[in-house]
Amino acid sequence: MIRIRFPASPLEHVGFAVSPLLECVLSLHVLTGPQHHALQHDWVRRMRALDPALKRRIDAFAFLYRWHLPDLLVPSPVGRPPEFEEELDRMVALDPEVLVAASGRPPWS
Repeated sequence: MIRIRFPASPLEHVGFAVSPLLECVLSLHVLTGPQHHALQHDWVRRMRALDPALKRRIDAFAFLYRWHLPDLLVPSPVGRPPEFEEELDRMVALDPEVLVAASGRPPWS
């Protein structure tokens, strides 16, 4: 049996964060694997009207979000929530080796 014990006042162990970039990537994840997301099927059907060139681009990069999400997308619960553009700028500023390592993490690790 596994027991998880929390202190009497666990607030310091709980965090909430908002990330427009993560929401965007999660939407791409749903588009590439809708069978696992029954609540979004109506939205997925509406997305069938997307430009075919855009659909090809989404599929071409699906290896980044189909099976796992890189940990570097997880937002920090500290400070104000960043804007979408700020998150993109943060990602672009990362060292390419960090991006490759985060994107190439095997799903079982």
